[in-house]
Amino acid sequence: MELCCYPQKKMLRVFEIEAISIPIVYNKYGDHDPDGLLYVLKKDARRIKENALKNFHQEIPQPYEEVKPLVIRANLGMPSGKVYFSSMIWQMQQAVKKELIYTAFSVPLS
Repeated sequence: MELCCYPQKKMLRVFEIEAISIPIVYNKYGDHDPDGLLYVLKKDARRIKENALKNFHQEIPQPYEEVKPLVIRANLGMPSGKVYFSSMIWQMQQAVKKELIYTAFSVPLS
């Protein structure tokens, strides 16, 4: 049997991605977006959110190093992959802005 024709084991890579809402600090001077949205791996969501909020609540808000774009790379011939999205930000929320109350409703992703 030739090595080039050896049967390859079928693998399935699964990525669980969650959208989170956090304030995103852009630089050491405290410039920030209080309503930032970020895609993160679900297993890292809690840690990233907690640490980003901790840095945000300093006297001068500071950026958190793990608040960066999420990139998933795939090589030609890569085993099959599935991506699952979830979000806690689309659940029903109430907020008060400029003395107005508005409600955002849930949007199912699947």
